[in-house]
Amino acid sequence: MSMIVTTLIVSFFLEGAFTNLISNNSLFVPMFTITSLTILYPYFNNKQPKFMMMATLFGFFYDIIYTDSLFVNTFSFLIASIAIIIIYNYINMNWININVLNIVIIAIFKVVSYMILCMVGYMHFKSNILIQGIYHSILVNILYGIILYVVTDGIGRKLHLRKME
Repeated sequence: MSMIVTTLIVSFFLEGAFTNLISNNSLFVPMFTITSLTILYPYFNNKQPKFMMMATLFGFFYDIIYTDSLFVNTFSFLIASIAIIIIYNYINMNWININVLNIVIIAIFKVVSYMILCMVGYMHFKSNILIQGIYHSILVNILYGIILYVVTDGIGRKLHLRKME
């Protein structure tokens, strides 16, 4: 469990640091915390409530530290964690499928967050802004997902951590 928490914390703060280094209009919008949840889910070994609670907690911290939009990311992280659990039941565990899942989860997260912001009147719905937000998040997060998958798989094997197959 310590590898999971450590990886999530590092991803969380790395996302903040990376965001400070790039411009708001960059093609490289990090979503490292969501990506790490996607990669780390197998290490929860079918403990879905614990996974959902961890995701929701990190969403809450994300709201407080990065966005000042209470409960938008909390709810979006929870929905993303539910989607991760559901989709993992239908895919084989390999780095290609997990990165495809990562793209799907990023899209779900962006859509949920955008819809919440539109419903509360913070934004007006424009499909091109939503699509651009998804597109800008994909490249850097796929690269991070591949690196994180290789690192966690190596550490997991070295520490003999069991992950669901």
